[in-house]
Amino acid sequence: MRKIFWAFLIFMVLLVASFLILFKLKFREPVLSEKPIFGGIIPHDSSVEYMNIELLKKLALQKPKLVFLFGPNHFEKGNNKITVFEGDWQTSIYGKVKTDKDFVDSLVEKGLAGVNNDIFSNEHSIGNNMDYFYLYLPETKVVPIIFKKNCSLGELRALSEYIATKTNKDAIVLTSVDFSHYLSYPEAKEMDEITIAEMKKFNYDGILGFDSKNLDSPASIVTLLMLAQKESRTNMEILHYINSAQLKRSEAAPTTSYFSIIFY
Repeated sequence: MRKIFWAFLIFMVLLVASFLILFKLKFREPVLSEKPIFGGIIPHDSSVEYMNIELLKKLALQKPKLVFLFGPNHFEKGNNKITVFEGDWQTSIYGKVKTDKDFVDSLVEKGLAGVNNDIFSNEHSIGNNMDYFYLYLPETKVVPIIFKKNCSLGELRALSEYIATKTNKDAIVLTSVDFSHYLSYPEAKEMDEITIAEMKKFNYDGILGFDSKNLDSPASIVTLLMLAQKESRTNMEILHYINSAQLKRSEAAPTTSYFSIIFY
C-alpha cells in the first residue's frame, strides 16, 4: 500500500507541476520587445485565445494608436471584394471599440473598400477579437477589414499602398487567420509547412492560389506581407503553433491549425 501511495503522490506532484508550467507558458506576462512589433497573425478560435491575449498584451506595451485588423469574409457576403466596418464596434459583453472614422471614409472615397456593417455581425474573424481589443487595447482605434477569396493582386497592392500611409510607429497591422482546415493531423502539419514556407518567400501569387487546406484568408495574409515588405519589417517569428488534434487528442480529420506570429 505504501508503494501505491508514494507512486500516486509522485504522479499528482508531476501532474500539478506540468499544469503550472503549461499555465505559465500560456499566460506569462509579456515584456516590451527591443524591436517594436510591426504586425502579426492571430487566430479567431476561442479554444486558443491565449495566443490572442498574449500578443495583444505585447502590443499594449507599445501603446499603438491604431490597429488595422484583417480577416476573411467567411461567408462571401456583400457586393464588395473588400469590406470595411464603419462606426464604433459594440463588443459582445463590454463597451465599444473605437474605429478611425476618417480613415474608413477615405478608403471608401478612393474605392479601395466598401461599407456593409450587416455582414460583420456574423463574421467571427473580427467579432471574436474585439473583446480582446476592448480589454487590452482600450485606447486604440481599430479599422476592421474583411476580404473575399477572389481579391486580385492589384486590388490588394492598391489597398496596402494606401494603408502604408498610416503605418508609422503608432500603427499596427494584424491579420486574424486560421490555417489548415479539414485535414488529418499529419496532412495538416505538412500543409502548414508549405504555407509558412511560401509566406517567408513573400510569394504573393502562390499564396493567393491557396484554399482552405492552407488557410482561410490568403488575401489577408498577402496584404499583411505587402505592408511588412514595404516597411522593411520582414523578420517573422512564430510565437505559437498548435493544431486542434492536439487539443481533442485525435489525429483524424477534420482539424484546424493555429499560429500566432509577429513581424518586426
